[in-house]
Amino acid sequence: MQKTIEIVKKPTLYIWLVDDDPIANIINQKSISIHFPQSKIQVFQSPLDAFETLVSRADLRPNFILLDLNMPLMEGWEFLDGMGKKGIDVPVVILTSSFYEEDEIRAQGYRQVCHFMTKPINMEELKRVL
Repeated sequence: MQKTIEIVKKPTLYIWLVDDDPIANIINQKSISIHFPQSKIQVFQSPLDAFETLVSRADLRPNFILLDLNMPLMEGWEFLDGMGKKGIDVPVVILTSSFYEEDEIRAQGYRQVCHFMTKPINMEELKRVL
């Protein structure tokens, strides 16, 4: 008699890191991979590239986005405004070096923002959010 082995795949968690800092991206990608081994992480150093992909490729949209606020060419606020204008409701965790209370208050005005976190990434805090 031959035994059948059932392989149960864990669902993949698709995460986008949108941050212009390559060192932060390497560290965050490694940390997320360790704490969420079932995750697939796409890194965008260009917020413009991330936004264009978000708009043009609905099939590639992530489960959530980790978004920096202070980036050249397109700030995180512009990214969020664009998501709103296009009706894109992917949850966003803001991950920023900004300690301004005004930024956290402003972030609450965006329906996509589910959490505001200051760098460095706190994995225990991220686990609670997810």
